[in-house]
Amino acid sequence: MPSKPTGSGPTLPNRLTRGKRVALFAPAFGFDPQLMEQGRGFFERKFNVRTIALDNVHEQEAYFAGSDERRLAELVHWLTDPDTHALLAIRGGYGCARIYPQLIKKLKAHKKLRPKIVAGYSDLTILLNGLYQDLGWVTFHAPVLVGRPFRAPTPLEEHTFHQSLFTSEPLGSIEHEQLGVFNPGQARGRIVGGCLSLVVSSLGTPYEVDTDDKVLFLEDVDEKPYRLDRMLTQLLHAGKLDKVKGVVFGQMVGCEPGPESRDPNKTGALDALRLAVLPFLKKKGIPALFNFPAGHGMPQITFPIGTKVELRADPKKPCLVFLEAGVK
Repeated sequence: MPSKPTGSGPTLPNRLTRGKRVALFAPAFGFDPQLMEQGRGFFERKFNVRTIALDNVHEQEAYFAGSDERRLAELVHWLTDPDTHALLAIRGGYGCARIYPQLIKKLKAHKKLRPKIVAGYSDLTILLNGLYQDLGWVTFHAPVLVGRPFRAPTPLEEHTFHQSLFTSEPLGSIEHEQLGVFNPGQARGRIVGGCLSLVVSSLGTPYEVDTDDKVLFLEDVDEKPYRLDRMLTQLLHAGKLDKVKGVVFGQMVGCEPGPESRDPNKTGALDALRLAVLPFLKKKGIPALFNFPAGHGMPQITFPIGTKVELRADPKKPCLVFLEAGVK
């Protein structure tokens, strides 16, 4: 069973302020150096921070940003460096699961470890939820440096990034024109989750995502509808939805059937979600939203993992209310 934060609640990192040092790290796939520098320049100009990266961050091994040893050492270095205030992922992809067990072992052995802002999404789902569960840190589901939001952000993306990392005020109510009600109702709990395929891949591991009494956020990219059904069915059969307070489905980008689909009915992503879990959610009275503006689509809001939220699946005004700040 995954370990859980103890005490009255998770530990908050200090908020970012002007001139603070932010480490740019690559725990997963390799990346385009030009996109990194574009994102880096935008980040520094817009938010008045100093960024730093290791000299070997550009290394490549197969599809990874260097070897497992390089990526692990990089994370340990930045997470234990007293002069670094935050870590922002350069890219996701795949790789965090390969190094997470060794990472948490090293971090738990460190006697003066203090919480830092750790931000990213997609493959970072393993790291964000792991640090919350194993160390009790609030972490941040946020765009990665090479992504569009660090070149041409929407107002909502810019607002939630700044509010989440630079202020001690809760995000409050997040509404969006595409946000819809999957199953009506209202619930409160701490929000966890991220990329559906990564949540599923954590099953049976020491870092399995704990969903009990939580509001579970799930999104994904480039998965065929039947694959969404299969992954959600696995979560259902594994009992990961038995004790959830609510479910928030994000954008399922690129998950609609293409012209090559063998499904004569061209079953869509939302239909797949309904087929997989809606009867269960209705039976249990678990409220759920869909098309929440976070994940691989547009917009990509920033929000804190591990904080209390209120899910309001009201057909007239659906929203997710963030009741607590993620930084102090």
